[in-house]
Amino acid sequence: MIHRTLLLVALLTSPATLLARPLQSADFYKVRSVGSVALSPDGSRVAYAIENNGPTGRPFRQLHIAPLPSGEPVLVGGESDRAGSAVWSPDGTMIAFSGRIGGKSGLHVAN
Repeated sequence: MIHRTLLLVALLTSPATLLARPLQSADFYKVRSVGSVALSPDGSRVAYAIENNGPTGRPFRQLHIAPLPSGEPVLVGGESDRAGSAVWSPDGTMIAFSGRIGGKSGLHVAN
């Protein structure tokens, strides 16, 4: 996911892309950025929030967890859920984060 985000930014800012088509305001809805990042205490996983620009113009965050050194990230919750600001427990068995998951907003704790 991070690699796709970096690729998108590189494509949008590369001279070849700018010559092919000028940057348009609609392109900004496609730009995503990495927000808060939290490394698990043992260094085996990373939790990070991807900030997306919604069609309403209001940004939203989605929480992802990926195994390290490389692995497929897993979205926490579903596509319509929002989350971020993850903090790992000292032993790395649980993670706390804020957001709206399954229609419930607030602080969430998950294994």
